[in-house]
Amino acid sequence: MARIGMNPARHRKTDYRPAEVTVVVLVYIPHLSGYWEHRLDVLKLCLGTIFKHTEVPYDLMVFDNACCVEVKGYLRELQEGGQLQYILSSSENIGKLGALRLISGAVPGDVIAYTDDDTFFYPGWLSSHLEILRSFPKVGMVSGSPERSLFDHGIQSNLRYAEAESDVQLSYGKTIPESWEREWAVSLGKDVPSY
Repeated sequence: MARIGMNPARHRKTDYRPAEVTVVVLVYIPHLSGYWEHRLDVLKLCLGTIFKHTEVPYDLMVFDNACCVEVKGYLRELQEGGQLQYILSSSENIGKLGALRLISGAVPGDVIAYTDDDTFFYPGWLSSHLEILRSFPKVGMVSGSPERSLFDHGIQSNLRYAEAESDVQLSYGKTIPESWEREWAVSLGKDVPSY
């Protein structure tokens, strides 16, 4: 269909510049009953700790993986209030891998700080991750997961890099406090690791 005239914003310049880091939260809360009865409160706590404990400039993106009306409303409120820059929304649950594919192509920042919607963030979490990433730029990924064996398969390239670099000192050991790993296991209903 033809139009009359030119879009008045066509040649307008924008001051928009994305933050270096885009914090991305994947949210799947299809309703607020049963298993999901308190999930909106958990999401609010997760996002609240991001707001409170992230001292590095960032943009916040949420991937709504077919959430219920109440969650969609909450996310819109955050966006209207300026706390949430981007909402990607799917009409049906496309799974974690499907969401990650879309997220990876949509993130405007240079660094993706990805999380699920049930993570509690401590002060300094992002600056600590960025310090490691900047110190070792070839590693590609840094994880804050407090579980020793969760990423064994995903860190093989990091280990090969560390072993090949003469200026990198590689040490092995139990560097995660046992209390963190126990809390992680209990929160997921897993067996508490025995040491």
